[in-house]
Amino acid sequence: IEYIFNPSYILQRRFPPGSLAKLWTASVLLNNQSRFNFTAFKRVHCKGKFFLNRKCFPRNYEFKLFNLPKDPVTDKHYFRCAIRKGHGHLNLSDALIYSCNVYFLTQTCGYHKTIYLQMMRLWHLNKSTSAQYGTLYEIPARRIQNLTPFQYTTAAIGEGPGLQLTPIKIAQTYAAFFAHTPLLIPKEKKNSTAYKPVVQFPLRITYGMRM
Repeated sequence: IEYIFNPSYILQRRFPPGSLAKLWTASVLLNNQSRFNFTAFKRVHCKGKFFLNRKCFPRNYEFKLFNLPKDPVTDKHYFRCAIRKGHGHLNLSDALIYSCNVYFLTQTCGYHKTIYLQMMRLWHLNKSTSAQYGTLYEIPARRIQNLTPFQYTTAAIGEGPGLQLTPIKIAQTYAAFFAHTPLLIPKEKKNSTAYKPVVQFPLRITYGMRM
């Protein structure tokens, strides 16, 4: 509602996409199954905690930045899932339905930078939509460089500085996914009825996700 009454928010403010990024991550995994040793049917056991390991271990300042608690039993830091006791055993379809952090962090830790770069390329997240509303233009896409391994990993669930997007950019990608269309330039209807494709949407999904 706030975006409707304040168009500058949707065009000129960036926000972490949060769990909306999990759909982008899933598409990258599905399109690179052999590369990431991934199968959509393989289950991950979520106990509510993703314990940090050397493949994507945070820097000292990131423990506070991401509010990473320490488990009293193992004395190890972890990233929380939405449900304290966990979601149980999940495949990709379940992980999307229940928005499981543990599932996506488990699948991406170790491939963090590669998956991040693939996500940026596949969804063109580093490019502006070129949207305009009256005299307002969308701000240029933010260039992200030199992320830490942990920041690359948490980008898979839309957390941290690795993904900062305008709401119109998020809407553009979701419209393309569910409508099976190219990425389009959003325009005011009164100014133009022609919606010009920016790029041909390259997604090919071979696994039927129930959503």
